[in-house]
Amino acid sequence: MLGALTAAAVASMLWPDVEDRRDVVVQFDPGGPVAQPFQLFDLDGWLVRQPDESVRAFSAAEARTACGIFFVSRNDRYFGLTGAARRGEQGFFTDHCWGSTWTLEGAITFGPSWRGMDEFEVRQSTGGRVSLDLSRVRLGMCARGAEDLDCSLPGHARYRRPRAGHAWSFW
Repeated sequence: MLGALTAAAVASMLWPDVEDRRDVVVQFDPGGPVAQPFQLFDLDGWLVRQPDESVRAFSAAEARTACGIFFVSRNDRYFGLTGAARRGEQGFFTDHCWGSTWTLEGAITFGPSWRGMDEFEVRQSTGGRVSLDLSRVRLGMCARGAEDLDCSLPGHARYRRPRAGHAWSFW
């Protein structure tokens, strides 16, 4: 028993980033904006309130380049320049490096990205607190014609370690 505790203590000193990322609590304002950013460890993400009041958590790193994915709200002047304003959406996500766009549900709508937004598992959402599993992401759903690429298919989710996004880099 003492040996196991010593080994754990030594491991935590040698690898300080070994925090358990399987059950991380993030604050979420249920009456606030539909998409709210979070940043934990080296990961950026978005908590998004869905029409049924549930919360989904998406990675803010674009699949191909890890370029940052940003939310454009209906109050943003850029929103008025897009077709989304005519469709009555509350906002959308965009990759500022290449121009891909995604819905609030994480589905790809335009651009060179071949899949929807990668998604973290939401374990629980109550009273302004959301419990997330940040140890892995479910790869976004494949765009039509991209079924052979690195993405999830209906009924066949694929997972990987999350990657950090780089908001203003191209590569």
